[in-house]
Amino acid sequence: MLKIEMPIEQAKLAAEACHFYGRMLNGDYQAVIDLCLDKNLPDSEYESRSVAAREYLYQAKACISSGAPDVSLTTEQVKKIVDDALSLKELLETSDGSVVVSDAQAELISGVCELYARVRMGQFKEIIWYFLDMKLPSEDYCERRDEAEQLLLKARESIYPDLHGIGHSYGIGKFEDADKVYDVHQAIRYARGHWREPFSYYPVPKCTVI
Repeated sequence: MLKIEMPIEQAKLAAEACHFYGRMLNGDYQAVIDLCLDKNLPDSEYESRSVAAREYLYQAKACISSGAPDVSLTTEQVKKIVDDALSLKELLETSDGSVVVSDAQAELISGVCELYARVRMGQFKEIIWYFLDMKLPSEDYCERRDEAEQLLLKARESIYPDLHGIGHSYGIGKFEDADKVYDVHQAIRYARGHWREPFSYYPVPKCTVI
């Protein structure tokens, strides 16, 4: 078991990360736009950039999904992961900032927080590694992966025009929400035995094995 203590605001951000992951697992790639596209843009610009990004995101989704029944992960198993993520969302959302979770729940929180932070910072390639269907035919696996990467770059260009090319993204310090969610990830990771100590511009959550 792991006790995680953090400000309520940070717990709510971790809850948002769980919700984001649940939406992505359900194939709702609009979640990327909702997370990343600047809501302060003029309405017309927001809409045009949203439409362009959505088209590329769903084309990328088609590349990394086989569209066949999953023999390695059943529909029921996917539903359970989604339900687990949403249960953690509710737990974090309604907490006073202090939660006690199982090791498996801690691992899930850590993973979804890392994904949320990386996508928020423009590392859209992470979507491939989290959601690539391992049943894709081996003969075109690499081709579809690479095509998805190019489509995600185009989607990112619609959302973050300042970012160009593979390996270019924002980093720690650009978005406060991404920083604080990443802090949850790195605090849990360290508490579970990773060698790298957390570093942050903000107070890091306290994680205690109990």
